[in-house]
Amino acid sequence: MCGFSVGILWPGTFSKASAALKRGGTVMFALLALAGDLGCSGGPTLVGFVSSAFENNLRIGIFVGILFPVVLLLGLIFAGKKREKKLG
Repeated sequence: MCGFSVGILWPGTFSKASAALKRGGTVMFALLALAGDLGCSGGPTLVGFVSSAFENNLRIGIFVGILFPVVLLLGLIFAGKKREKKLG
């Protein structure tokens, strides 16, 4: 799931953003890149902190890491339903 999120959905986010915001320009891509950098550094850090908090139990830390793609998919579903309401 994480590989799919990063490999397919993240570049798709850049594509969708540039199609939706024609005048987004460099600032939009800089903010998207910043968000990606924060996610790539914050995710593993959070997994490490959670693992340490539960007596170095890496299973619990990895479980927290699995929540990232789940939240991403829920966000996509929510955004799709919201868009359908606007169009419908």
